[in-house]
Amino acid sequence: MDIGSRIKELRRERHLSQEGLAQRLGISRQAVAKWENHTAFPSTSNLLALCEALDVSLEELIPLESGGNPPSKSIWERMRIPLLVASIIFLLLVIFLCSVYFQQRLPSNTIGYADGETGIWVSGPPVLLYLLGGVTLLLVAITIFSFVRVQNQRKGPKS
Repeated sequence: MDIGSRIKELRRERHLSQEGLAQRLGISRQAVAKWENHTAFPSTSNLLALCEALDVSLEELIPLESGGNPPSKSIWERMRIPLLVASIIFLLLVIFLCSVYFQQRLPSNTIGYADGETGIWVSGPPVLLYLLGGVTLLLVAITIFSFVRVQNQRKGPKS
């Protein structure tokens, strides 16, 4: 059960209308309706006032998941640290490989010489470097997204 349903249940048990509860709290009826309809959450001060108005403790007002455990974290909250670690590792790997590649290149003023066909294929940076660079960029983008998402979830809806 979520907090909006719990407020509605407790309000009805005490035979209060939304208007009656709102008057006890000194807020508008629409604010109570938003809480019960899950479009907003009460502020900390309103939570404490609700506890007093409904004559319940904070633990009774804010429902916990079954077993008394706090609500589980979202996938973004659980994965943001591993994503950050993986991003740093991939970034360091790409930096290392780029430095190795660019150190092994011949200087631009060097001219090679061969009497016949050598079978040597000349190309740009290895495909692995491009692939790792792309994966690293994607990983960094996902990591940033996860941190922003968790931050927005913590703020919650405006009351």
